[in-house]
Amino acid sequence: MKVGILGGGLAGLASASFLKHDFEILEKNNEYGGLCRSFTERGFTFDYGGGHIIFSKDKKILEIMIRKLGKNVVKRKRNTKIFFKGRYVKYPFENGLSDLSRRDNAECLYTYVENWLKSRRRKVREPRNFREWMYRTFGKGITEKYLIPYNRKVWNFDPGQMSVDWVRDRVPQPPVEDVIKSSLGVQTEGYTHQLYFYYPKVGGIYSFIRSFARGLRNKITLGFDVKHVRKEGNKWIVSDGKIEKMFDRIISTIPIENLVDAYRGAPKDVKQAADGLKHNSLITVLLGFDIRKMNDIHWLYFPREEEGLFNKVCFPFNNSPEVVPRGKSSAIVEITCSPEGKVWKMKEEKLIEHVVDKLHDLKVIKKKTVCFSKVAKSDHAYVINDLDYERNTKILRRFFSDEGVVLCGRFSEFKYLGMDATVKSAMEKSEQVNRIHPSV
Repeated sequence: MKVGILGGGLAGLASASFLKHDFEILEKNNEYGGLCRSFTERGFTFDYGGGHIIFSKDKKILEIMIRKLGKNVVKRKRNTKIFFKGRYVKYPFENGLSDLSRRDNAECLYTYVENWLKSRRRKVREPRNFREWMYRTFGKGITEKYLIPYNRKVWNFDPGQMSVDWVRDRVPQPPVEDVIKSSLGVQTEGYTHQLYFYYPKVGGIYSFIRSFARGLRNKITLGFDVKHVRKEGNKWIVSDGKIEKMFDRIISTIPIENLVDAYRGAPKDVKQAADGLKHNSLITVLLGFDIRKMNDIHWLYFPREEEGLFNKVCFPFNNSPEVVPRGKSSAIVEITCSPEGKVWKMKEEKLIEHVVDKLHDLKVIKKKTVCFSKVAKSDHAYVINDLDYERNTKILRRFFSDEGVVLCGRFSEFKYLGMDATVKSAMEKSEQVNRIHPSV
């Protein structure tokens, strides 16, 4: 049996690695890896798709990911901050209240505890959207000072128009004891599954991708843009408009709206559901600095609109010193935007100028030390869970399940999956195919 895998990003490569059948990966671009690609130029190694790190709550998946890197791995303890009113506040925000001014600290603590007491007395209604969930979970102070402005920036979407189901597993509610201790200056840690993380020693996150691709390269077809998918009897025919390929099963990791466009005979409600999906694009401004170890921060959040278009700055040289030339530092600046929107269409030199000027004005960098700059763009970066998300995705998943197409990965399943969840999904979906079609 031969399986056609549409898309050669992490989901596609990982799916192939768990299959017990023959397969071929069809990748649109001339390089596999998707959002997890990296490049090296003038001694600087950057990840195209933002500040990737390796971590997971799932110990089995984490073990698989680390094992893939072999000896090419470093382990780090997270040092992450939030830039707030000129202060470097410990991340997560609720674990860094003592870094705030006394007024902001007091307001955040008071409204958090007030809301916690109301919740225990069942005097707070269940949240109907993401905005209400933030107020319900963190209280007015933390929500209005940090969470709402940051989430407006990172999602480029009104939190009041976003659903709430997706966030419960991603943002745990901190114990009230930790928030009180944080306010008093007693050290506490949040998001402990991410407190320690791993990263390739050399090669950037692409080293992780290459570890999945090792041994598969003669089964990866690059430059194959899937235009048509149809079923003929028990076979699947996939075409780029020039060449047709035949498979017994299909695993799709390409964006689901692209699959719908290519799929012969997709009904009207399926097309409407695909048209109703929303996603964000990502611009990364990649900077090199002629200064040794400019800070000791792994990544830094920028929640406030006046600080700049960017919402996050990662410092990959603190993940591994091997990703910069000796005596240099580097930064990956992330800007979330609408596909084909005003920011997406900005000229590269204007994006670089904006980022460098803003970070210099905020005293995060010194403009004169910038010795390298480049811009990278990723059209599909983040799934937006709007209020119609559940209805639309249910229609799409049911249709392709009934058709026998396996969906895997962030934009095929249309779920906000991190790298670990993507690897887990790939393993589960491939094992599903292996069970249904046992290898001889």
